Amino acid sequence: LNLYLATNPGQVPSAVRIVRETVERLCREGVPPKELESVKSNVKGMLLLGADDVESRMINLARNQLFLGGWSSVESICAAIDAVTGVELKRVARRIFRHQEPGLLALGPRPSPAVRRKLKPSFPKR
Repeated sequence: LNLYLATNPGQVPSAVRIVRETVERLCREGVPPKELESVKSNVKGMLLLGADDVESRMINLARNQLFLGGWSSVESICAAIDAVTGVELKRVARRIFRHQEPGLLALGPRPSPAVRRKLKPSFPKR
């Protein structure tokens, strides 16, 4: 699993801390019901908008074939999205993040020694 963020080099330590705290909270508390419903609506909306474009439909057909083993209707995918519960999401988050040590890939100018020192507590060496 990869998480992506873009920020000013000086903000990297606080951005990494916020991501770490958010992942820990997700594993501990799950997603609030209102937020889960909002995300579901957003994902379904993107799916439905993609169904309007021929190129997107072809990409979705290929993706369905590769990952689901065949064609799935937009309605069945929306029903599967609606069926996701907060309890399931928390269980999956715990499984995904349980044993993974975080890694960091930074693109851009080399961080200052002060920024590198601030990152060390976030990414302990084994």
